[in-house]
Amino acid sequence: MRVINLTVNGIVDAAERGFFDWAATKDAEVIALQDVRCREYKIADDPAYQLPGYEAFFCEGEDEDYGGTAIYVRQTPKAIMRGLANYDLDKHGTLIQADYDEVSIASLWIPPGRDSEGLDLQWHFMETLNAHMGKVRRKRRLFIYAGNFQMAHQQRDLTDPDLHSNTLGFLPAQRDWMDELLSTTGYRDALREVSRDDGYHSWWPSHDDLGSKADPGAWRVDYQICSEQLAPKVLTASIYTERRFSDHAPVIVDYDLDL
Repeated sequence: MRVINLTVNGIVDAAERGFFDWAATKDAEVIALQDVRCREYKIADDPAYQLPGYEAFFCEGEDEDYGGTAIYVRQTPKAIMRGLANYDLDKHGTLIQADYDEVSIASLWIPPGRDSEGLDLQWHFMETLNAHMGKVRRKRRLFIYAGNFQMAHQQRDLTDPDLHSNTLGFLPAQRDWMDELLSTTGYRDALREVSRDDGYHSWWPSHDDLGSKADPGAWRVDYQICSEQLAPKVLTASIYTERRFSDHAPVIVDYDLDL
């Protein structure tokens, strides 16, 4: 089973850059998109946003130009879940999940925290997500959370960790949160199950994103976080950088698992 995730920063713009033509050749079972910035009804019947053989499901944000997630699936899921049952978070369309017999796959977008209000919302989301992931872990099913976590976890996940040691997205408290998620909460970073190398980056921010840092550099903030039972089933993981569909790159993970 192949799962692909990409923060598109607007599905319309990504389509114009050729994302759907590229995705149609990748033989994925599930494609998870974040920050789609579009109303579903506007593109539902437009061939430019369709993938032959896939169904598409959306979780829209209240603000059409901000947030929203989508998931394209080859096999019809048993159920679709939208949100975390928290209005302050769900109004941004931050999560949509497809449930199958043994595995649930979610498209996840943590809101960016570029000001004090946004940072408060981001921390609220992180706390809520941590509690949710800890709770569902007790269910007899596997989980994959594919999306933009808005943070780099370790020094090897960005090009200049010393410069950004106190930059939002690489704050010590954020890295501690990810440490907890990937240890006591019982999940694994799929890419790191098959590679410990440096040089994996999925986001090329601008100065508008990070402030007046001399070099924003490249970051890995897009992940597939999976149940620890899935860790041995991760076959390959990569980040596709040959073409650019947004300022993020697609994450591609193959699992030894059938839906």
